[in-house]
Amino acid sequence: MVGDNGFIRITISANFKWQPGQHCFLRFRSFGIDSLSSHPFTICSLPSTSPQKASETVFYIRRRGGFTAKLHNHATTHPGVQIPVFVDGPYGGIDNQKFFDSDRLIVVAGGSGGGWVLPFVELFLRHLSSTVHQDHVAEEVQQSIQSPSEPTQPQAQRGPRSLRVILATRDIATRTWFHTALDNLLSDYKSLGTAPDLTVEVHLTGEAEHVAQPPTKGASDLERSGSSSQEEASATKGKENQEKFARDDIPEEEALGRPDLPVMIREEAAVAASTGQTVGVFVCGPLEMQNDVRNAVAKENLSILKNPRSGGIYLHLEHFSWA
Repeated sequence: MVGDNGFIRITISANFKWQPGQHCFLRFRSFGIDSLSSHPFTICSLPSTSPQKASETVFYIRRRGGFTAKLHNHATTHPGVQIPVFVDGPYGGIDNQKFFDSDRLIVVAGGSGGGWVLPFVELFLRHLSSTVHQDHVAEEVQQSIQSPSEPTQPQAQRGPRSLRVILATRDIATRTWFHTALDNLLSDYKSLGTAPDLTVEVHLTGEAEHVAQPPTKGASDLERSGSSSQEEASATKGKENQEKFARDDIPEEEALGRPDLPVMIREEAAVAASTGQTVGVFVCGPLEMQNDVRNAVAKENLSILKNPRSGGIYLHLEHFSWA
């Protein structure tokens, strides 16, 4: 299947487990000489947690040249076609423990890395959904054993509490596809009851920057610096989270031009430092993007060493060509 943005969507039933950031080598039969070679692609889904629903690995593949061009042409002329595929993997991926040890998450991607982001969002939502359920059960148990005069003690939340997604793309169609993919994903988690602390920022660069409609929020609105504005925004968001979770509760911002990643890393680190939290940064993008984030994270870690405090910041970099 080929999407409006030209990405080839491949879905394969799977009887194995995997985690965000992992990739598989796929070898497509019935492709002549190309059936003899394997190609690495990132998995853009998570395994099913329901015994009634089979797991599926989903891949979003951008057409480039050679094999992917041939695959794109075949998918275009034969929509919905089924092809035998040998799957080798999964390989690589993130350190799940680092993901769940982080209080604040930042996931950054460039271009075709948009598909790489989706499992991170889903894992975050799954964690919140599980936490809400566990806290609800714990509260019922506590209320059943305590006397009416005893106050109910709130349960400390474990694992990531917020997720900030940053996508930079040169393609308007990819922007539209990404928002649609998030819509479909979020619709499965209405049971959360309250809006998750999730923000999505799409930055239009290159050709997309010149042909795009004016963004919903200007770049200056996104380039906030200093912990005070972040703390104020977090307080406001916390208040909003008391309302019923609806699709419109997820803040989505757009800006023209490349994201100022060092400023964004500094913002999140400042909020984390003021509350003794940890930050996990996960990046899939071109080398320039990776270097910007690497340098920003190194600077924050150096600051922590010079002024010891609780918390910390972790970085994971993913090879761009596999997205």
